[in-house]
Amino acid sequence: MPRSIAFAAALLATFAGAATSAEEPRSSADAADGCRDPAIAATLERADANVRLDLVEREGGVTLQAVNLRPAPSELVVSPRDDEAAATRTIVLPPLATVTAMELEDIDKEAARERLGADWQFRSYMGVSGEIAPDDDHLYRLPFRERKTYRLAQGFNGRQSHRSDQSRHALDFQLEVGDAVHAARGGTVVRAVDWFCRAGGRELLSQVNMIVILHDDGTMAHYVHLAHKGVLVGEGERVERGQHIAYTGMTGFTGGPHLHFVVRRERDLSIPIAFEGYADRDLSQRGKFRVP
Repeated sequence: MPRSIAFAAALLATFAGAATSAEEPRSSADAADGCRDPAIAATLERADANVRLDLVEREGGVTLQAVNLRPAPSELVVSPRDDEAAATRTIVLPPLATVTAMELEDIDKEAARERLGADWQFRSYMGVSGEIAPDDDHLYRLPFRERKTYRLAQGFNGRQSHRSDQSRHALDFQLEVGDAVHAARGGTVVRAVDWFCRAGGRELLSQVNMIVILHDDGTMAHYVHLAHKGVLVGEGERVERGQHIAYTGMTGFTGGPHLHFVVRRERDLSIPIAFEGYADRDLSQRGKFRVP
């Protein structure tokens, strides 16, 4: 799963808009060609970032601007690397907004870049602490199509990969490549990535196709390991519960096709959920599930 990203090493990176498509998943040969397409390169870094940091020269110094890349409120956490006396700051960024993060005096851009990288660490998260109130009684729809039964291969606290705070309450359903993914709850698409086409080890952790949907209570559902060019919705689009939003693929850090589904609150913390028709089901146990 993608995690929060430290941006100090890429302060001036430029990210293009996320490309989405409503076409059927392509063959593996087409996917390989897509990965080699130079035009894809401009979008790769943006897949794993919520915020871009820009250095802007001004009279007497440099301004560090934080640009929210997502149509969701976000937090930029700025923490000192070595100075214990310096306080960590949290900067709230409205959706798609640009906010001044720092003002540096009597310095040029190159020196500012070096100083920021040496002295500070920058992390960003979608969602704002204190503004998210998870609806603990909400029953989610299973994230696949009706009249299909799928096995839960790994549930809450799964020993294989569900041990971190980000994935402790994640669920791995054994969908095959090309199977339909449906929205478990309505909301707004705040991340849509479908240009990756490789699967393998941990080095591909961030190279994963995914959709993130922001719910009305501020929580966010992550649909992960989607097909190359298999995303059917775009960032900023409102989707309804049960809507067909994507196709399962095999991308990122994975040894086999499946749908990784998790709901998170601020700071990427996963939360427990329950499904309609299975309200009393222990989701730490494997088993079969079917949309009621």
